[in-house]
Amino acid sequence: MRRKIVGIYCIAILSLGCNKHVKTTAASYTAGDLPVETYARHTGVWKVKAAIDDRDKLQTLPATERLVHQGDPIGFRTDQQSGRVVAYIGDNDVFLPDRPGLTRYAWTFDQKRRTQFGKEMNKARQSLGDTAKVAGVVAIYGGVLLLEAAANSHECHDPYHASHH
Repeated sequence: MRRKIVGIYCIAILSLGCNKHVKTTAASYTAGDLPVETYARHTGVWKVKAAIDDRDKLQTLPATERLVHQGDPIGFRTDQQSGRVVAYIGDNDVFLPDRPGLTRYAWTFDQKRRTQFGKEMNKARQSLGDTAKVAGVVAIYGGVLLLEAAANSHECHDPYHASHH
């Protein structure tokens, strides 16, 4: 029994690191360029990231997270009147904060995907869970049978009580 418990804990711990992050970047844009448009490859929450230049790491811009459906047009343009960069999804504009120095923009999507190892560990965990459920039912049923047997073994074995029934 102790080995089974240790095995369950080992599988649970191993399965924790069985996801990988897949980052998708779409519609990269440099401020002032011609408008850029593409189509979302995934349904989920997309956000706009920006950087000062090509060497700078993209950082998420606050309040830009949007639910996007696969196939929705996403892109960027520069507003002619204000000069601000505008991100868009279909007909919905997202006016980006006017921060000095930001020149590079991109729509990004982060997705967790279970690795094949993770899928196999999940199957093993489910199998152990099913085995534990069956073992629990068998233990309860066995306990009920033992209680019934114990109750029946105390009935009418006393000659005095047996003759008075």
